[in-house]
Amino acid sequence: MRCRGASRWKCLHLPGHTRGHLCLLEEGSGAVVAGDLVAGVGTVIVDPPEGDMLDYLASLRRLLDLGPA
Repeated sequence: MRCRGASRWKCLHLPGHTRGHLCLLEEGSGAVVAGDLVAGVGTVIVDPPEGDMLDYLASLRRLLDLGPA
């Protein structure tokens, strides 16, 4: 059952920063909960072996292709 006005969130596996990093995309508005995948101020650490720079860049491209709001 779906409540009126309820949001639909999509879970996105976007590795790179860490192997199991997840972001949430609210499908109606395009809002994203990116956690520490994206930093407005500061630096994102991509530290092997948990992190992989090529995976991280691919995840950023994938997120941008979704057209987040």
